[in-house]
Amino acid sequence: MEQTAREVLLYMQENLGATVIIVLITGFAACKAVASDWKGISLLFIVVGVLGYFLGQFLTLILGLKEIIDLIPQFSWVFDLIIGFVGSFIVATIANFVKPT
Repeated sequence: MEQTAREVLLYMQENLGATVIIVLITGFAACKAVASDWKGISLLFIVVGVLGYFLGQFLTLILGLKEIIDLIPQFSWVFDLIIGFVGSFIVATIANFVKPT
């Protein structure tokens, strides 16, 4: 699992520009999808996006889906957006349940 985490971090570092854009988009979209009352908390969007993107890429490698996605390199950014959103949605949902009221 540690090796998988390193592979994910390396992938995120190699594609830093795309990672930043995906993190911002997916973090914002997931937070708004889970709880629309999270207004103007941009740091939360970024944290949810980074953790979600990492979680999504990690699960993709663990489940062996990365090899399938790599067969269609033209749409890798679309798959990265979907993976990031799914991971961010999971993180945002957990954060919504554990946040203090």
